[in-house]
Amino acid sequence: MRSGVLDHFRAYLGEPIRCLLDGRPVSVFEWADPDEPDEVLLSTVGMSEVQQTVAPGMSSLVDDPRTELLMVARREDVAQLAGLLIDLALYPRTHGTFLHWFHDLALGVPVRPASLLSCVFFSLPPVDGADFSTFQVDGRRIDILWAIPISEAERRLKRERGTEALEELIESVDLSDLARASVA
Repeated sequence: MRSGVLDHFRAYLGEPIRCLLDGRPVSVFEWADPDEPDEVLLSTVGMSEVQQTVAPGMSSLVDDPRTELLMVARREDVAQLAGLLIDLALYPRTHGTFLHWFHDLALGVPVRPASLLSCVFFSLPPVDGADFSTFQVDGRRIDILWAIPISEAERRLKRERGTEALEELIESVDLSDLARASVA
């Protein structure tokens, strides 16, 4: 399944710059950002090998949630965010739950020292192509989640006013700036 996921990313993003963390069960790859030369895209490969658990009483857009993560990063933040992606990718396995589009998660600590961003919001990825965000490998659906660091105030806003309200606010924000101010 890993090779199918990697082939999918290659079809849309080209060849990876490098594999940052090559591990089992999840690896993190770095890709050039075609729109921003000072930024890169980071993706997980391997998170989707294990079906995530939808606990009784919870609802999911899909019956068999399998996901991979994508994140935009400034080059100086790549190592730190690669570690965060590994932690996020392992979260469903260690907590018996699932992550999917429009979920949010409190991290408990800022994404880097002195940052206001201590939560993550999962949205549809900003990559062109009708089939990028959802694809099939070995007959299994895999969804790509765009992992966006957000502040606790932005997370509260999403919970109080909804996903669209948060997405409208962060639309004009440089999401690769881990030192950015909160927009909520």
